[in-house]
Amino acid sequence: MREPLVNHYDALESQRGADPEQLRAAYLRLMRHNHPDLRPGDPAAAETARRVNQAWAVLKDAEQRAAYDRLLASSVSPPERIQRANRVTAPGYISAVPPQVVRQPAYSPVGEAYRRDFHSACLRVAGAVFAVGLLLLTAVG
Repeated sequence: MREPLVNHYDALESQRGADPEQLRAAYLRLMRHNHPDLRPGDPAAAETARRVNQAWAVLKDAEQRAAYDRLLASSVSPPERIQRANRVTAPGYISAVPPQVVRQPAYSPVGEAYRRDFHSACLRVAGAVFAVGLLLLTAVG
C-alpha cells in the first residue's frame, strides 16, 4: 500500500500559494527553532528539522515545486475519487454504480446486496468466457 502524500506546505507552516521568499523565511524560522545542534537530545525537534529540510528541498526549486503541486492536486481521497468516477460527464451518461449504493456506508445491506449481485454477474461472465474458450480449444485441437 502506498504511503499518504506528505504535505510540504504544512511542514513549512505555509500556504500553497506562498511565494519563494515566504517559503524561505518559514524554512529559516523553523530551522532556527528546531535545528538539532541548537536542541540536542530533543527527538521531536530533530524530526521536525528533518521534515522541514525535506519540504524545503522540494519547494525551493521551481520545477520540483510545480511537479509537487501537480501531484498534490491529483491526490484525492478514495471517497472523492469514487464520487468523481461516478459523476455525470456527458449527456445521457448513466453511472455504473447506482446512487443508492454510493450513498450507503461501506458494509450496509444495500451495498452488500449490490456486491453479491456484482459477484454473481462476474461469475456468469467468467463461466461464459471459459465455455467459449473450451469450445474454441476443442474445435482447433
